[in-house]
Amino acid sequence: MRNFPSSADLSREQQAIYSEHLDKALLIIGPPGTGKTVMAILRAQRMKDQNNESATILMKSKVLKEFTRTQAKQINVDNYDKYLGRKYNLSPAEKRVNGNYQFPWDLIYNRTKFHLDISQLKNIFPRQTIIDEGQDFPPVMWQLLSEIWIKLRKENINFVPSVMADENQRLNVDENSTIDDIRKGLSLYTEFFDSFKESNLTKNYRNTKEIAAFGKHFYVGNQTETPIYDDCRSG
Repeated sequence: MRNFPSSADLSREQQAIYSEHLDKALLIIGPPGTGKTVMAILRAQRMKDQNNESATILMKSKVLKEFTRTQAKQINVDNYDKYLGRKYNLSPAEKRVNGNYQFPWDLIYNRTKFHLDISQLKNIFPRQTIIDEGQDFPPVMWQLLSEIWIKLRKENINFVPSVMADENQRLNVDENSTIDDIRKGLSLYTEFFDSFKESNLTKNYRNTKEIAAFGKHFYVGNQTETPIYDDCRSG
């Protein structure tokens, strides 16, 4: 990204998402280059500026984490495995299966569902948590969010996550989430999914018109479709 945009530079569809109430949970879907990470950073910054409230942005990619950190000053940006490893106090042995590294999703889900009390659950995620590139997470992640949400809601504790996702960019098709996987996991408790506002980003900002047209040839029919690039710069 050559220049990181400010809120004044946003398109109409981006501005609508940026302006959503900070107590509204969001599911933002968009193909490559439509500005999902930009929206994640600007939403987190708005939370800090308006509410003086810390926000955490979580993602899988280490490269994306480092880029996001350079743009998201004074905002906590982390990889999910390190973040959740600290929060659940995972031992090195718990993160290995048959001698190989494997993040213990089922273990932390079961701890959340059956063992953690409210004081512990409150410390897993901050009230404002943003998950970028949600397609890189396994389906159990969304069930985990639902379990935390329903337990906190019963205690009248507000939890407002936002999820950015693009089915086109799954790193591992067999292990990662489709858009329907995300919706299904967030619907573990119906009222949780009903609290989400789902929006779409459609216009390409990252690639030139020629690169976007070339990339379209590899589209395989996922729900997030391909970006609109008719009026993109050439090159």
